Amino acid sequence: MLQFKYLFQLSSVALTVGMCLNVTSVYAVSITIGGIAINDNGMRDLNQAADIIAFDSTSAGAAGFVIPGFTTSGIVDLGAGGAVVGVGQRFIVRLTDFDLVRTAAGAGNVRISFDHTFAMPPAPVTAADGIQGSFGNVLVGGAAGAGGNSVSWQGFVNNVAITPPMGAFISAPNPLTGRFSGGHGPMMIGAGGPPWTLRGDLEVALGRRAGSFSLPDSAEVGISTSLIEPPPTDQTPVPEPITLFGTGTALCFGLFFKQELFKKQKKQKANI
Repeated sequence: MLQFKYLFQLSSVALTVGMCLNVTSVYAVSITIGGIAINDNGMRDLNQAADIIAFDSTSAGAAGFVIPGFTTSGIVDLGAGGAVVGVGQRFIVRLTDFDLVRTAAGAGNVRISFDHTFAMPPAPVTAADGIQGSFGNVLVGGAAGAGGNSVSWQGFVNNVAITPPMGAFISAPNPLTGRFSGGHGPMMIGAGGPPWTLRGDLEVALGRRAGSFSLPDSAEVGISTSLIEPPPTDQTPVPEPITLFGTGTALCFGLFFKQELFKKQKKQKANI
Protein backbone atom coordinates (compact mmCIF):
# COMPACT_ATOMS: atom_id res chain seq x y z
CA MET A 1 0.00 0.00 0.00
CA LEU A 2 2.85 2.35 0.84
CA GLN A 3 4.39 1.52 -2.51
CA PHE A 4 1.26 2.64 -4.37
CA LYS A 5 1.02 5.80 -2.27
CA TYR A 6 4.61 6.62 -3.15
CA LEU A 7 4.00 6.00 -6.85
CA PHE A 8 0.92 8.21 -6.85
CA GLN A 9 2.86 10.98 -5.10
CA LEU A 10 5.24 10.91 -8.04
CA SER A 11 2.29 11.63 -10.33
CA SER A 12 0.95 15.00 -11.36
CA VAL A 13 -2.42 15.77 -12.92
CA ALA A 14 -3.00 18.71 -15.26
CA LEU A 15 -5.43 20.01 -17.84
CA THR A 16 -3.37 21.55 -20.64
CA VAL A 17 -3.30 21.91 -24.40
CA GLY A 18 -0.16 19.80 -24.75
CA MET A 19 2.15 17.74 -22.59
CA CYS A 20 2.86 19.57 -19.35
CA LEU A 21 5.92 18.55 -17.30
CA ASN A 22 5.72 18.95 -13.56
CA VAL A 23 8.94 20.32 -12.03
CA THR A 24 8.93 17.58 -9.40
CA SER A 25 8.09 14.68 -11.71
CA VAL A 26 8.92 13.41 -15.16
CA TYR A 27 5.55 11.66 -15.39
CA ALA A 28 3.37 14.05 -17.36
CA VAL A 29 -0.42 14.30 -17.31
CA SER A 30 -2.54 16.44 -19.60
CA ILE A 31 -6.05 17.03 -20.83
CA THR A 32 -7.56 19.38 -23.40
CA ILE A 33 -11.07 20.81 -23.14
CA GLY A 34 -11.84 22.92 -26.15
CA GLY A 35 -8.26 24.16 -26.16
CA ILE A 36 -8.37 25.45 -22.57
CA ALA A 37 -5.37 24.70 -20.34
CA ILE A 38 -5.86 23.98 -16.65
CA ASN A 39 -2.78 22.98 -14.66
CA ASP A 40 -2.63 21.05 -11.42
CA ASN A 41 -2.57 23.62 -8.58
CA GLY A 42 -2.82 26.38 -11.19
CA MET A 43 -5.17 29.37 -11.06
CA ARG A 44 -8.07 27.40 -12.61
CA ASP A 45 -7.66 24.38 -10.30
CA LEU A 46 -10.30 24.53 -7.55
CA ASN A 47 -8.69 21.63 -5.65
CA GLN A 48 -5.17 22.38 -4.52
CA ALA A 49 -4.37 18.79 -3.51
CA ALA A 50 -1.80 16.89 -5.54
CA ASP A 51 -3.01 14.70 -8.39
CA ILE A 52 -6.57 16.10 -8.34
CA ILE A 53 -7.92 18.90 -10.47
CA ALA A 54 -11.41 20.29 -9.98
CA PHE A 55 -12.55 22.83 -12.58
CA ASP A 56 -15.64 24.89 -13.33
CA SER A 57 -15.82 27.28 -16.26
CA THR A 58 -18.45 29.41 -14.49
CA SER A 59 -16.18 30.12 -11.49
CA ALA A 60 -15.57 33.74 -10.61
CA GLY A 61 -12.26 35.46 -11.19
CA ALA A 62 -9.17 33.77 -12.57
CA ALA A 63 -10.57 30.27 -11.99
CA GLY A 64 -13.23 30.78 -14.67
CA PHE A 65 -12.75 30.30 -18.41
CA VAL A 66 -14.73 30.40 -21.63
CA ILE A 67 -15.52 27.67 -24.16
CA PRO A 68 -17.75 29.48 -26.68
CA GLY A 69 -21.29 28.08 -26.54
CA PHE A 70 -20.66 25.71 -23.61
CA THR A 71 -20.14 25.55 -19.86
CA THR A 72 -18.23 22.69 -18.25
CA SER A 73 -17.01 21.34 -14.92
CA GLY A 74 -15.41 18.15 -13.65
CA ILE A 75 -12.53 16.35 -11.99
CA VAL A 76 -9.38 14.65 -13.32
CA ASP A 77 -7.64 12.20 -11.02
CA LEU A 78 -5.98 8.82 -10.68
CA GLY A 79 -9.10 6.88 -9.76
CA ALA A 80 -9.70 3.47 -8.31
CA GLY A 81 -11.82 2.44 -11.28
CA GLY A 82 -15.49 2.63 -12.21
CA ALA A 83 -15.86 2.42 -15.97
CA VAL A 84 -13.10 -0.21 -16.15
CA VAL A 85 -13.12 -3.17 -13.78
CA GLY A 86 -10.67 -5.92 -12.95
CA VAL A 87 -8.33 -7.48 -10.43
CA GLY A 88 -4.62 -7.23 -9.74
CA GLN A 89 -2.60 -4.02 -9.57
CA ARG A 90 -4.56 -1.38 -11.47
CA PHE A 91 -3.27 1.97 -12.75
CA ILE A 92 -6.03 4.25 -13.98
CA VAL A 93 -6.39 7.84 -15.17
CA ARG A 94 -9.95 9.13 -15.38
CA LEU A 95 -12.24 12.06 -16.07
CA THR A 96 -15.18 11.99 -13.65
CA ASP A 97 -18.03 14.13 -12.31
CA PHE A 98 -17.88 15.81 -15.69
CA ASP A 99 -20.65 18.01 -17.10
CA LEU A 100 -20.86 19.77 -20.45
CA VAL A 101 -23.89 21.99 -21.21
CA ARG A 102 -24.64 23.64 -24.53
CA THR A 103 -25.71 27.25 -24.00
CA ALA A 104 -25.92 28.55 -27.57
CA ALA A 105 -27.06 27.28 -30.95
CA GLY A 106 -24.43 26.38 -33.51
CA ALA A 107 -21.69 25.86 -30.95
CA GLY A 108 -20.30 22.72 -32.60
CA ASN A 109 -18.58 19.75 -30.96
CA VAL A 110 -16.15 19.72 -28.04
CA ARG A 111 -12.99 17.62 -28.08
CA ILE A 112 -11.38 16.40 -24.87
CA SER A 113 -8.13 14.50 -24.39
CA PHE A 114 -6.45 13.53 -21.13
CA ASP A 115 -3.43 11.37 -20.26
CA HIS A 116 -0.99 10.29 -17.60
CA THR A 117 2.31 8.38 -17.67
CA PHE A 118 2.83 5.65 -15.06
CA ALA A 119 6.24 4.25 -14.12
CA MET A 120 4.74 0.88 -13.14
CA PRO A 121 3.93 -1.98 -13.48
CA PRO A 122 6.43 -4.03 -15.48
CA ALA A 123 5.22 -5.85 -18.59
CA PRO A 124 3.17 -7.83 -19.41
CA VAL A 125 -0.07 -5.98 -18.67
CA THR A 126 -3.67 -5.98 -19.83
CA ALA A 127 -5.30 -2.74 -20.93
CA ALA A 128 -8.87 -1.54 -21.26
CA ASP A 129 -10.79 1.69 -21.57
CA GLY A 130 -14.34 2.45 -20.59
CA ILE A 131 -16.91 5.21 -20.52
CA GLN A 132 -20.26 5.46 -18.72
CA GLY A 133 -22.51 8.50 -18.72
CA SER A 134 -25.69 10.11 -19.93
CA PHE A 135 -27.17 12.83 -22.10
CA GLY A 136 -29.83 15.27 -20.91
CA ASN A 137 -32.53 16.98 -22.98
CA VAL A 138 -32.07 14.22 -25.55
CA LEU A 139 -32.72 15.03 -29.20
CA VAL A 140 -33.84 11.77 -30.86
CA GLY A 141 -33.84 11.32 -34.61
CA GLY A 142 -31.13 11.15 -37.23
CA ALA A 143 -27.85 9.30 -37.10
CA ALA A 144 -25.38 9.83 -34.25
CA GLY A 145 -23.45 13.03 -34.85
CA ALA A 146 -25.82 14.23 -37.59
CA GLY A 147 -27.95 16.81 -35.80
CA GLY A 148 -28.32 14.69 -32.66
CA ASN A 149 -26.36 13.82 -29.55
CA SER A 150 -23.35 11.53 -29.67
CA VAL A 151 -20.04 10.73 -28.05
CA SER A 152 -16.90 9.26 -29.62
CA TRP A 153 -14.39 7.55 -27.28
CA GLN A 154 -11.03 5.80 -27.62
CA GLY A 155 -8.31 4.86 -25.15
CA PHE A 156 -4.60 4.48 -25.93
CA VAL A 157 -1.52 2.93 -24.31
CA ASN A 158 1.76 4.41 -25.51
CA ASN A 159 -0.13 5.87 -28.51
CA VAL A 160 -1.51 2.46 -29.51
CA ALA A 161 -5.32 2.26 -29.65
CA ILE A 162 -6.83 -0.26 -27.26
CA THR A 163 -8.74 -3.07 -28.99
CA PRO A 164 -11.01 -4.98 -29.51
CA PRO A 165 -13.11 -3.70 -31.16
CA MET A 166 -11.28 -1.74 -33.84
CA GLY A 167 -12.12 1.94 -34.10
CA ALA A 168 -13.61 4.45 -31.70
CA PHE A 169 -16.67 3.64 -29.63
CA ILE A 170 -19.38 5.92 -31.02
CA SER A 171 -22.72 6.07 -29.26
CA ALA A 172 -25.95 7.97 -29.38
CA PRO A 173 -27.87 8.04 -26.08
CA ASN A 174 -30.37 5.34 -25.23
CA PRO A 175 -33.64 7.07 -26.32
CA LEU A 176 -35.44 5.86 -23.17
CA THR A 177 -32.83 6.62 -20.52
CA GLY A 178 -30.34 8.96 -22.19
CA ARG A 179 -27.53 6.71 -20.94
CA PHE A 180 -24.65 5.04 -22.75
CA SER A 181 -21.66 2.86 -21.83
CA GLY A 182 -18.94 0.97 -23.65
CA GLY A 183 -15.26 0.71 -24.31
CA HIS A 184 -12.39 -1.40 -25.58
CA GLY A 185 -10.38 -4.38 -24.41
CA PRO A 186 -9.10 -6.34 -22.69
CA MET A 187 -5.87 -6.14 -24.71
CA MET A 188 -2.70 -8.00 -23.75
CA ILE A 189 0.54 -6.01 -23.97
CA GLY A 190 3.73 -8.04 -23.71
CA ALA A 191 6.31 -5.31 -24.19
CA GLY A 192 6.76 -1.58 -24.78
CA GLY A 193 6.81 -0.37 -21.19
CA PRO A 194 7.14 0.81 -18.54
CA PRO A 195 6.67 3.70 -18.66
CA TRP A 196 3.04 3.52 -19.80
CA THR A 197 1.30 6.60 -21.18
CA LEU A 198 -2.47 6.17 -20.88
CA ARG A 199 -4.63 8.55 -22.91
CA GLY A 200 -8.35 8.96 -23.46
CA ASP A 201 -9.89 10.94 -26.35
CA LEU A 202 -13.51 12.09 -26.49
CA GLU A 203 -15.58 14.14 -28.89
CA VAL A 204 -19.03 15.20 -27.73
CA ALA A 205 -21.85 16.45 -29.96
CA LEU A 206 -24.93 18.08 -28.41
CA GLY A 207 -27.79 18.45 -30.85
CA ARG A 208 -29.77 21.25 -29.26
CA ARG A 209 -29.40 24.28 -27.05
CA ALA A 210 -29.54 23.33 -23.35
CA GLY A 211 -28.54 19.77 -24.20
CA SER A 212 -26.11 18.27 -21.71
CA PHE A 213 -23.50 15.52 -21.46
CA SER A 214 -22.56 14.05 -18.08
CA LEU A 215 -20.04 11.57 -16.71
CA PRO A 216 -21.29 10.95 -13.17
CA ASP A 217 -19.40 7.68 -13.59
CA SER A 218 -16.25 8.31 -15.62
CA ALA A 219 -14.20 7.97 -18.76
CA GLU A 220 -11.17 5.86 -17.87
CA VAL A 221 -8.07 4.27 -19.32
CA GLY A 222 -6.38 1.58 -17.27
CA ILE A 223 -3.75 -1.14 -17.20
CA SER A 224 -3.41 -4.04 -14.80
CA THR A 225 -1.15 -6.94 -13.91
CA SER A 226 -4.25 -9.12 -14.27
CA LEU A 227 -7.56 -9.01 -16.13
CA ILE A 228 -9.12 -5.60 -16.73
CA GLU A 229 -12.24 -5.00 -18.80
CA PRO A 230 -14.55 -2.18 -19.97
CA PRO A 231 -18.23 -2.02 -18.94
CA PRO A 232 -20.88 -3.81 -21.03
CA THR A 233 -22.08 -1.76 -23.99
CA ASP A 234 -25.35 0.07 -23.37
CA GLN A 235 -26.35 1.57 -26.68
CA THR A 236 -29.82 1.59 -28.22
CA PRO A 237 -29.85 2.50 -31.94
CA VAL A 238 -31.65 5.75 -32.68
CA PRO A 239 -34.59 5.10 -35.07
CA GLU A 240 -33.84 6.26 -38.61
CA PRO A 241 -36.44 8.38 -40.44
CA ILE A 242 -37.27 5.49 -42.82
CA THR A 243 -37.98 3.26 -39.81
CA LEU A 244 -40.26 5.86 -38.26
CA PHE A 245 -42.04 6.33 -41.60
CA GLY A 246 -42.51 2.61 -42.03
CA THR A 247 -43.91 2.19 -38.53
CA GLY A 248 -46.32 5.08 -39.00
CA THR A 249 -47.49 3.70 -42.35
CA ALA A 250 -48.13 0.28 -40.87
CA LEU A 251 -50.23 1.80 -38.07
CA CYS A 252 -52.29 3.82 -40.54
CA PHE A 253 -53.01 0.78 -42.73
CA GLY A 254 -53.84 -1.26 -39.63
CA LEU A 255 -56.45 1.27 -38.51
CA PHE A 256 -57.85 1.51 -42.04
CA PHE A 257 -58.34 -2.28 -42.37
CA LYS A 258 -59.85 -2.48 -38.88
CA GLN A 259 -62.41 0.20 -39.78
CA GLU A 260 -63.29 -1.55 -43.05
CA LEU A 261 -63.77 -4.88 -41.22
CA PHE A 262 -66.06 -3.19 -38.67
CA LYS A 263 -68.16 -1.64 -41.45
CA LYS A 264 -68.47 -5.01 -43.22
CA GLN A 265 -69.55 -6.81 -40.02
CA LYS A 266 -72.12 -4.09 -39.26
CA LYS A 267 -73.58 -4.36 -42.80
CA GLN A 268 -73.83 -8.16 -42.52
CA LYS A 269 -75.78 -7.87 -39.21
CA ALA A 270 -78.17 -5.34 -40.79
CA ASN A 271 -79.00 -7.78 -43.62
CA ILE A 272 -79.89 -10.65 -41.21
